[in-house]
Amino acid sequence: MSAAPAGVRGPAEANVRARARKRLALVAAVPPALFLLVAFVGPLVRLVAASVQDDDGRLTLAHYRTVWTSGYYVDAIWETLVLALLVMVTAVVGGYLMAVPLARARSRWTRAVVLIAVLSPLLTSVIVRSYGWLVLLAPNGAVASLWETIAGSAAPQMLYNTPAAFVATTHVLLPFAALTIAPGVAAVPRDLETASTSLGAGAARTFFRVTLPLSLPSVTVAATLVFVLAMGIYVTPLVVGGDTVPFLGIRVYQTIFQLGDYPTASALGFTLAVVTAAGTAVLLALFAWLRRLGGVGAR
Repeated sequence: MSAAPAGVRGPAEANVRARARKRLALVAAVPPALFLLVAFVGPLVRLVAASVQDDDGRLTLAHYRTVWTSGYYVDAIWETLVLALLVMVTAVVGGYLMAVPLARARSRWTRAVVLIAVLSPLLTSVIVRSYGWLVLLAPNGAVASLWETIAGSAAPQMLYNTPAAFVATTHVLLPFAALTIAPGVAAVPRDLETASTSLGAGAARTFFRVTLPLSLPSVTVAATLVFVLAMGIYVTPLVVGGDTVPFLGIRVYQTIFQLGDYPTASALGFTLAVVTAAGTAVLLALFAWLRRLGGVGAR
């Protein structure tokens, strides 16, 4: 007679504990939700409101027409997309090369050296890093001196152009890719790679058929993170590349501080957010297709 009540109490108590955990999770989610509401949603609403009002406070889309019809802004949108994609590809490839020894090196010293190399751009402020590139790429800097030694001719202009901004931006964002990819590489079972090579597959085929598909989720996160950061970055490109580099972040900066046109800057900022979100959605869809193609997450 006593077994039945105990059997009934067991599931009931489990349900009570489950409901308590759900309530606790909801309570724990309240502070970050409030933070996002205040720090992200609130400013975004104010940004959109400023972009659709004229000087008299009346609703207008004139600022968006300016953004989407002016070659000054339209060219910046497309060139920012291209540069962000180039930075993303370069950072992900370089980050993967750094993530492999970071995740699989047997020597602790090797891992420590690679980790220091990966983290070094993050250990200094963005201004210090940017001015470091100014010193390296200056006409009398180390890169120009090396060029003259090897080529025997004067070095070309290496500062205040798009290539300089591209290199400096990639350097800043490379650690984000490497640190994101490393756990994915570490999670790939070495037994599968050993089985692949034992069946006659070479190192390249094993990488592209086994290692890369299994680490593709971490590559997806790294690529998305770098792309989003590259779309909005402006300090490093501005300092190293100058104000002629067509990054949208620089255009927003110029529209505010040089033109004093806050409504158009708001429209451009919201356009940047929409373009970034659309590009991110396309990237996620592309990587989802690649994962299905490689058989990762197909079930």
